[in-house]
Amino acid sequence: MALVKVIAGNLFSGANLQKLEVGDFAEVDQATAQRWALIGLVELIEDSVFEVATPTQDTNEPEPEPEKPPRGKGGKKDKSDGDNAE
Repeated sequence: MALVKVIAGNLFSGANLQKLEVGDFAEVDQATAQRWALIGLVELIEDSVFEVATPTQDTNEPEPEPEKPPRGKGGKKDKSDGDNAE
């Protein structure tokens, strides 16, 4: 992304074609900012570079085993027919 300052009066931006006035600041992708700067519509203020860190997977360590659900006691429960009479 890049921060630009509008220096031309005939610049429209966005999906809804919002008119940007002279002196307005806008944040656009770097390719668009460079194109607009080359034709004299904007002045490039700042380039922003985003870095994304992803964890590395160490192949020497084995993967942890997934947790197993606890097992019951194994005994059969009395089935109730909904009648509490003994």
